[in-house]
Amino acid sequence: MRDFDTATIRDDLQRVRIAAPASVGSNGHRFTLNAPLVEAEVAAFERQHAISRPVDYRRFLMELGNGGAGPYYGVHPIGAFDGATGEVEAWGDFIGSLAEPFAFREPWND
Repeated sequence: MRDFDTATIRDDLQRVRIAAPASVGSNGHRFTLNAPLVEAEVAAFERQHAISRPVDYRRFLMELGNGGAGPYYGVHPIGAFDGATGEVEAWGDFIGSLAEPFAFREPWND
């Protein structure tokens, strides 16, 4: 496994931004990351959901960004999803507790 290297990730995003500016979904995120979170924000999310994030993902959130650039249409900020209008919105009560086991064991679609 390679070490988590923020400089390499930033460089890779810059190269992709130049090489493939019109790839699928990139018109939304333009290979740019959202602002990073601070430790207190990540810790509050973890407390609220009674979970802990993997170390490298915590570092990503705090050193690089809270979502943004990613495959296809990008990565949502923690606690957010595509709402009914297609805009990113907060989970609210839609998701529930991440500490609970996933309720569905069979194929399911709302």
